[in-house]
Amino acid sequence: MDIRKKVIVDTDFMNYMSRGKDGIDYYFNKIVNDLNLIPVVHEFLYNKEMMGNPLVSKLVKEGKLTVIKYEDFLEDVDDPYYSNLFADLYRYCNERPLNYGKSNFRTYQEVEANLGEIHSVILALYTGYPLFFSNDNGSKTMARTKINTSQYQLDVKNVMDIFDDIAIMKNKTLTKKDFVNLTKGDDSRKRRIQEIKEKWVE
Repeated sequence: MDIRKKVIVDTDFMNYMSRGKDGIDYYFNKIVNDLNLIPVVHEFLYNKEMMGNPLVSKLVKEGKLTVIKYEDFLEDVDDPYYSNLFADLYRYCNERPLNYGKSNFRTYQEVEANLGEIHSVILALYTGYPLFFSNDNGSKTMARTKINTSQYQLDVKNVMDIFDDIAIMKNKTLTKKDFVNLTKGDDSRKRRIQEIKEKWVE
């Protein structure tokens, strides 16, 4: 029995893994292995946002990233609860009502509308997966205010939260040099990066 936790990853997180000179698969594999996690991605994100990245497709083909399809967790692919929750979270994130028009939650598309994060959070709620790696700060607030209950808690972590966890681990494959390479040029997080460097255990 595989006791590793499943973690949902979003596009922003995967894009951050692409920053380093050694390639997305190098950093991604080290991080999920160090944290003993099984990474998955919602099919909407993979098909609509990640398909253009050949390195992400390579991870999927090698079995290092699993694409979760609607039929994998929905008995009815037109599930009315999913549809209503999607519309509710859309309104919460975008401060306007959702107009499906002739589409549905599976086919609706709109740029800069947080659709990937919405689908990912709903996937987590349906499956009970406990972790979501997202570099979108709004995901934490959405989970805390709209999803988390006394029965279910979704832990949303951005890349710096993840590095914080890894920094203090004694047995890990991600090195301080890897961390420096991956965060190089990230001027918006200079202070946090320096704090993590100072606590890094080799």
